[in-house]
Order: sequence, then structure tokens, then C-alpha cells
Amino acid sequence: MVPMVGLVFLISWITIGRHEALLICMRLFNLLTSSFLVFQHIRPDELAAGLRKMNIPFGFVFMLKTAVRFVPLMQHKIRSIREAQMSRGIDLRLKLKNAKNFMSMLGPLLVQSFLLADELAVAMEVRGYGRKNRSFRKNYRLGFLDYIIMSIAAGALILFIRWETGW
Repeated sequence: MVPMVGLVFLISWITIGRHEALLICMRLFNLLTSSFLVFQHIRPDELAAGLRKMNIPFGFVFMLKTAVRFVPLMQHKIRSIREAQMSRGIDLRLKLKNAKNFMSMLGPLLVQSFLLADELAVAMEVRGYGRKNRSFRKNYRLGFLDYIIMSIAAGALILFIRWETGW
């Protein structure tokens, strides 16, 4: 996360200016940090249930839940492919001369991604994904702590909006 923010700062400083680059990096860092904290403490099923309660279409909710669920799986696959290629003697250190070697990771990763997508499609078809009048296994309810956290988040959002608009 920090290298990406640093790269954005460097590019913004060159193209826009130091002050604007610093503001952009602060916003990006806050966005990434808050996203990390949210996705570390909310399970994909809870996120999907909350979005469904807000009447967001099930197709979008399913795509988001699947993406959140498969990020750690894809990280594991990338790690195992990288270790396998390095055991074969392929140099995958982050150097400019090694850029062509990263294609040895891309092929197996694409194959495994397509296999995973095919397995997901079969599982969805078997479970009747396109069926009308879906039923859901669990019904989530908000508790007292949830209302407190939502109040704190709303207060932080109001403070952020006031800071951005210069009130």
C-alpha cells in the first residue's frame, strides 16, 4: 500500500505540484486504510446481507461478495505459482531485466483463474442461481454496537465533508 501511495505522490508532484500531491496521497491513504479495516472485520456474507437489505440488485451483490472472497485465494495461487517458478530457477525479483520472466507467472495464473471461474459457474448452475424467488439462509439484524459504529462513521463523514468544503 505504501509503495503505491508513494508512486502516486511522485507522479502527482511532477505533474500537478507538491501541495496537491500531498492532498491526493492523504486521500488515497485514508481510502485504502479504511477499506482495509472494513474488509478485515466484515465477512463477505455479512457485507452481502447488508447490501441486499439496502435493495441493491442481487447480481451486483454476488459479484462483490465473490470478488472479496476470492482475493485471498488468488493471493495464495500467485504465491504458489511464484514459489514453483522460482524453484525451477526463474528469477522473479522486482528488477527491470526480469520483466519478461513474469510471463511465466501469468500463464499458469490465467489457467487457474479460468478453472476457478468454470468451477464457480458449475456450482452456481447446480444451486439454481438464476431461479426466481430466491431464499437466503440467514437473516442479519443490527445490534446496539452496530448503531454506535454507524453513528461514529456518520460523524466522521460529516467532519470529513466539512474539512473538504472548508466550512
